[in-house]
Amino acid sequence: MKIVKNISLLFAASALFLAGCGDDVSSPGVDNEREVFTTVKLTLISSDKDTVTAAFNDADGEGGIAGSFAGSLRLKAGKTYMSSLTLLDESDPKNIADMGEEVLKEGVDHQVFYTVSTSNLTVEYADKDAKGNPIGLMTTFKAMTAGSGKVQVMLRHQPGVKDGKITSGETDVEVEFPFTVE
Repeated sequence: MKIVKNISLLFAASALFLAGCGDDVSSPGVDNEREVFTTVKLTLISSDKDTVTAAFNDADGEGGIAGSFAGSLRLKAGKTYMSSLTLLDESDPKNIADMGEEVLKEGVDHQVFYTVSTSNLTVEYADKDAKGNPIGLMTTFKAMTAGSGKVQVMLRHQPGVKDGKITSGETDVEVEFPFTVE
């Protein structure tokens, strides 16, 4: 059974939910080790190399010290950015795991969903799993007009039921990044 951990943040209306994928029902008889996500990092690069990075980190996991944000999503109106999502397990500093590799390996069972609170920013998928469905580790952000809002990034574990719907499966990780388009 998957456990979703809620983490209270210092920033209002921002949350990170950490969870582990439990049994993988798409591979009967195979148990996946519990996955931990401590860092969610978005890196956006425009065609003229304007780089924007924002990250959320909760190195000690549930409880303890509250997680924190670094960087900010300050975008320029009219620009398109190629985006990559980095997911890390840094719970053991001597053995940092790139959880994005695991998500990519199990792409047919995972999808990252991006929910934008305003119409001045759009997000489109730029990667696909073995069945041609989006994964969401690579995306395109289009900054339309000036304004601000939030972009929710949610990784869903959807073994055997991946259907492009945010309601299918269980949440592995969720974080909300504030953004500004200037």
